[in-house]
Amino acid sequence: MHRSVQAGSGHTHPEPRPAHGASLPRCGDDLDHRVLAQKASWVTAAQPLIHGRRDPSASHCLREIGLMMKKSLSFIQDGIDMIRQVRRIQRGDSPGIPRDELLRAYIKVHGKYLQGKYFGAKQVPSVEILGYRFGFTDYYNFWFLFHEIFLSQDYHFTTDQDSPYILDCGSNIGSSILYFKKIFPRAVIEGFEPFDQAFHVLKRNIDVNHLQDVTIHKLALSDRKGSNRLFYDPSNPGSSVRSLHRESAEDAASIAVETTTLSSYINRTVDFLKMDIEGSEIAVMQELHDAKKLPLIRKAAIEYHHHFEQDKDCLSQLLHILEQNNFGYHVHCILGHPRWRGQVQGIMIYAYRK
Repeated sequence: MHRSVQAGSGHTHPEPRPAHGASLPRCGDDLDHRVLAQKASWVTAAQPLIHGRRDPSASHCLREIGLMMKKSLSFIQDGIDMIRQVRRIQRGDSPGIPRDELLRAYIKVHGKYLQGKYFGAKQVPSVEILGYRFGFTDYYNFWFLFHEIFLSQDYHFTTDQDSPYILDCGSNIGSSILYFKKIFPRAVIEGFEPFDQAFHVLKRNIDVNHLQDVTIHKLALSDRKGSNRLFYDPSNPGSSVRSLHRESAEDAASIAVETTTLSSYINRTVDFLKMDIEGSEIAVMQELHDAKKLPLIRKAAIEYHHHFEQDKDCLSQLLHILEQNNFGYHVHCILGHPRWRGQVQGIMIYAYRK
């Protein structure tokens, strides 16, 4: 007999059953009926397989079940990862942004990401967090930038300057500029971004947030002034992987861009140099060395793209340039596995004055 417990008492009462021939009560709403009907169709379709008979519809149904289970497991794993990240934020060090503010931003950004990934929620190309309105080209690439720049705080630095001078090489849509302005509101920043689509979003982010003392240049950095081809993946134009090197993307499309030298923009002390220019970092650093401008730089975060050109190993060349100019450095691998031969590795080099 089915039994039920009355709230607030220790007595049980028989649970009423429907009369003979009566239908069971409705299950909440039409969605419940659709779910039950779908489950019933799976069971019906699976019967021929259970009894050893082949049925194309049954095979299709089992594939659907497999995909649903895979998606469910992925959702659970993403949920676990989110809980772990929340705990890391709560317990960890947040040098540039107050911990509670960063936590609220993460929950909002990651929550929207999960809504789009699993429930098909339409993603509006902007979000308000950390006191800013962030515009972007697509949500996944913004989600990645948020993790790299705001959660990991890869570009955090300290200075005794109230209004540090920062060079942002490879500004993309401006996430790093917004980060610098968050931790140093009076910073003076010059940004470089050659890709037309990203540059328009970058400009809009600066204008919408009324950022002061920020100058942006629609230029690619190189070891010479002139023009070149910028290669990108046409299937993923929102990606930050855009390079003067064709090897950066398979089946790459390209556009003509104007190039310039970074040395021509350094005429004063640079408190922080951020460089993420997809394979051109050695050429630009060598040009700075030749122009004798590196002594003007106090600190830098340089992303070296190891094996951008397969089997070409140039890390020692970049480190030698730093050593020649009296920089100490710390090296950190942020992307790629050390045993993946020929695979691209993202290596962050934090340089500082000795």
